[in-house]
Amino acid sequence: MLPIPYPPSTFPGLEAPLSGFRLRPAGESDAPFLRRLYRSLRADELALSGWSTEQKTDFCDGQFDLQHCDWVSRFPRAWFLIVSHRGHPVGRFYVDPPGDSFHVIDIGLLPKWRDQQLGSALIGTLQGTAKACGRAVTLSVLHTNPRAQTFYRRLGFKAEVAVSRHLPMRWVPDAQL
Repeated sequence: MLPIPYPPSTFPGLEAPLSGFRLRPAGESDAPFLRRLYRSLRADELALSGWSTEQKTDFCDGQFDLQHCDWVSRFPRAWFLIVSHRGHPVGRFYVDPPGDSFHVIDIGLLPKWRDQQLGSALIGTLQGTAKACGRAVTLSVLHTNPRAQTFYRRLGFKAEVAVSRHLPMRWVPDAQL
């Protein structure tokens, strides 16, 4: 297992999105959970691979290492946050705060916590922070993920000009419309 570097946290303390939940900076001790979470996020596509459980685990662990190292290098001031419920990690919420917007790098939740309004609550919490600061919220969604596009549109995001495989989306506070 490769060591997973986390930049020093400048996390200002977003409010917990729902009762019983907490957001905290990720650390080295979260690596096993984050790897398990990543495997769960890829489970549907890998179910079609015909690979053994060990092959899927090795593949996902390698992909997680590459993804995380890329994000840490591209977003050195990002908030790499763990979403926990009553002390148990249930997801990740990665946000890059510099510039005129907060950029959502990723939201990932364990299967049990998907479709439970937690993702909406996380984005809503960030939108509240952004509105208080007079800033936008941006993110990118794969063109091949219409479910996520619909989710973000429902939360007030507007599509921008498509770039490569991703569709950039932006939410601005009412005062900036």
